[in-house]
Amino acid sequence: MDFSHLVQKSLMAVDFNAQYIGLYAYLKHFFLNGDWNSFFYSFSKSIGGGMLGIWGFNLISPFNVLYFFFSEQKLSMGGNVNHWSSIWSNGAYLDTFL
Repeated sequence: MDFSHLVQKSLMAVDFNAQYIGLYAYLKHFFLNGDWNSFFYSFSKSIGGGMLGIWGFNLISPFNVLYFFFSEQKLSMGGNVNHWSSIWSNGAYLDTFL
């Protein structure tokens, strides 16, 4: 069984492409265009709603900066790089301090 984002038959392919790609595209648009009005509230969220929960749960991670280096067509590959970078850093941390 393959767990990468690049394969359409993987466990993460449906969820990642349907839900999270839009969030990471929003994050990239938010920082690159300086759209600070949508930090607290956004109409791009379904019928509109507060964004603080979305920021706190999904978008506040230092590894999300990696998405800035990928075009919107390649955000899925950015997810793969983000995922493996996070796992690598957690392993390095545990190896260092345990």
